Amino acid sequence: MTAPYRQKNGTLAADEANIALDVLEHGTIGIDVRGTFTADITPEATIDNINWFTLSINPIAGGAAVTTITAAGAWTANCAGLHKVRLRIDNYTSGTATVNLLTCPDAGMSTNVTATVETNFDYLEDAAHTTGDRGAFVLAVRNDANAALSGTNLDYTPISVDSAGNPQVDILTVTPGGAAANLGKAEDAAHTTGDTGVFVLGVSNEANTALAADGDYIALATDTEGSQRNIGNRAHDAVDAGAPVKIGYKAYAFDGTAPQTDAAEADRVNAISDLSGIQYVQTAHPFFWSASVDYAAAQTNATIKTAPGVGLKLYITDIFLSNGAVAGNVTLLDGSAGAVKWECYPAINGGAAWSPKNPIALTANTLLAITSTTVTTHSLTINGFVAA
Repeated sequence: MTAPYRQKNGTLAADEANIALDVLEHGTIGIDVRGTFTADITPEATIDNINWFTLSINPIAGGAAVTTITAAGAWTANCAGLHKVRLRIDNYTSGTATVNLLTCPDAGMSTNVTATVETNFDYLEDAAHTTGDRGAFVLAVRNDANAALSGTNLDYTPISVDSAGNPQVDILTVTPGGAAANLGKAEDAAHTTGDTGVFVLGVSNEANTALAADGDYIALATDTEGSQRNIGNRAHDAVDAGAPVKIGYKAYAFDGTAPQTDAAEADRVNAISDLSGIQYVQTAHPFFWSASVDYAAAQTNATIKTAPGVGLKLYITDIFLSNGAVAGNVTLLDGSAGAVKWECYPAINGGAAWSPKNPIALTANTLLAITSTTVTTHSLTINGFVAA
């Protein structure tokens, strides 16, 4: 049986584009070029599959051999002893050249090949796939022991697979398994200092924008400091469902005992609630104050509470007055001899108690004073807070 022919076809329409055909064990190659184009097409050959040289070709219609194709036509060439023949386009200006390459074996050559070599056996790098494309079956070597299959770095070597035909992939020489030096770790295995693993990267996403479609793989979202973002999945007024991120409280019985140990100022603390989850709330102002005075006679511009400091005001929330044996008049003043902020005419053995709906504010950095007339024994307790 004679050796099979080989065929390759395609188009050339850009500088340095080429179409090549393997011609090993073949003696003659036929070249057919069609189409309208303005360019130089050079027939070339290689013996070592690295270095290429110009190949002289003979017109089928007769005439002198040529080394450049500038128009459509048909040629033949001797390819015995060559590895590949190609047509390479250069000085391209316009048009498209349609190329067909066909080899014939030497006369009398025989081979034990029993299968027909398919046309279009090889493809250009980055060429598009087409249904029905032909290819060669790639063999691999089973290598359970992961032994070296080639003797020297940069040598050609077969693909290594396991017993099921799965390619064995060695990531930076880290072997599979669950030991300290392996990438893999068994579920629930204990951590050991120095364990090898894969560094997990996240994506800074302060704007909380979508990073993938539903069901896609996605990167971990972090803030710009690398802290992982935890976002609830239920908006305000949405129907409660699933397990969204919620605020938790620590429950304590309302039985008079201290709910938890006091923390140092500025430390983190637990929020607390009763056993039904209702939050405990401190109703007193954090900068509250209380002043009590007891007089045996009438007063003139006496200080009850000193000025709080620059930019701060005294606010009054509660006033409790008790009077003795003589009726009279009691006024609270915005500073010594200042404007009257509260006034009362207590009866004999009378008094007053008042908690205004809106706190009474004094002028910034001003003391609270009292002036009373005709009364003898009388006392006051005043509560309030300091604020800007």
